[in-house]
Amino acid sequence: MIGMMKKAFPWKTKRKQIVYNAFRPYGGDGILRIKKAQNCAFSNGTLQTGLAIEPCFSLAGNTVEKVNYSNAIAVWPLRFLQEDGITLKEQISVLSNTGFLYFYDETTKTLTNKIRPGDQTNAVYLRSPTGEQKWLFVGDRGVWLMDEEFSIQKQTAIKDVSGALCVCKNRAFLGKKMGKVLYSSPLVPWDFGATIDDGGEIVLPLSAGTPVGLAAVEDYVYIFCLKEIYRLRVAGSARDFRLERIPYDGEEICCGSFGVVEKGVIFLSCGGLWKVTDKKVKRICSYLNVNPMSADNRCQCAVGEGSYFLRYRETMTQRKTLAVDTDGENGYDCRDMETIGNAFGKMVFLYNGMLYSFHKKGENSAAISTFTYKCESEETDFGISGKKLLKKLTFYGEGAFTVGVYCDGKYHERTAVFEDGVAEVDFNARGERFSFVFILQNGCEIRQVSVTLETLS
Repeated sequence: MIGMMKKAFPWKTKRKQIVYNAFRPYGGDGILRIKKAQNCAFSNGTLQTGLAIEPCFSLAGNTVEKVNYSNAIAVWPLRFLQEDGITLKEQISVLSNTGFLYFYDETTKTLTNKIRPGDQTNAVYLRSPTGEQKWLFVGDRGVWLMDEEFSIQKQTAIKDVSGALCVCKNRAFLGKKMGKVLYSSPLVPWDFGATIDDGGEIVLPLSAGTPVGLAAVEDYVYIFCLKEIYRLRVAGSARDFRLERIPYDGEEICCGSFGVVEKGVIFLSCGGLWKVTDKKVKRICSYLNVNPMSADNRCQCAVGEGSYFLRYRETMTQRKTLAVDTDGENGYDCRDMETIGNAFGKMVFLYNGMLYSFHKKGENSAAISTFTYKCESEETDFGISGKKLLKKLTFYGEGAFTVGVYCDGKYHERTAVFEDGVAEVDFNARGERFSFVFILQNGCEIRQVSVTLETLS
């Protein structure tokens, strides 16, 4: 029997390189689009760890003791300069979700209840030209002043306040109900007595309603009402103040969300994040899908290390924390904290009753073990139809990380460490569509990735 000859038709393969020069939640060619991120930032298109933490230290070098309070919605490290102008007296205050303000007693190592200003309370540090110091607490239940001995007294002459508060040009500004803003004397910044050049009152248009937030940017105070925004120019003399309305057609504005950043203010509405700069308001980071439960549920925010951090209530039982670059271009989700705050340029938060501070790089941090730096990319076919073989990924950056690849229902994972700025990872994963998972070690940065594919020619 004569056998039949078989003719071989070898398949030829073609190798192709796909280069991504940036990582972002949005963008076009050359950008690996990220659909979900936890504690990962995308500054200038570089994928990096976005949040590091360490126990909050007092200036005496001692770690702040546990405050053992789980229902906090705001925290302020209260500090007064001593006579030498260097040494500080310190105390911690914590605002509960029931509107009580607690102060940490170093003798008993417990929190003691002093006042109940309400859950819309804000606080600022004030210092007169003569060196006298106060802390001013303003809530929807009233106004309180704390002196350098940590003694606190209610200011009964000031009524119907909203909790909105800021400091500009050494004057304190506080919101009042029914569309008014009080301002203090620059010589005694806690004195709101009405005079032509010192303390007084700004009356907003009838349509404005009650101010829900105040924010100072250079020589201006931005006044946020539920549906309207105004800008007050703060000159040297009160008679030279100038008020103007800023066009805004967004949703109801959420109290407690006002963070001063790069000559502007980032804030939250019921429809998402916004940034106001000069007299322009624009929506930012719409891809984050931020949906606060309502405008009257208090948010907390803090600004520092090049980021604006926001904590807000999404449902009755769930709060979310996110971070946005101060230019308003990039944002990401963070692990939720118990509360966040800002004092003397330091971002602080409570976690399991302990006070911590944020910073971008965590070389010295005692990191909380449950913090994870993770992000996932959108699914892609790399612009090539049909099956293809993902041979390897070449990364450029620094640090260590884990990379995972999903394709055709399978998951492949590898670990990598940069050497001289380069890390190559072999995969040999075959499929039609692919997505990536990145889990970064603290301090890791990935600036670029090159994807090597093989396809049938």
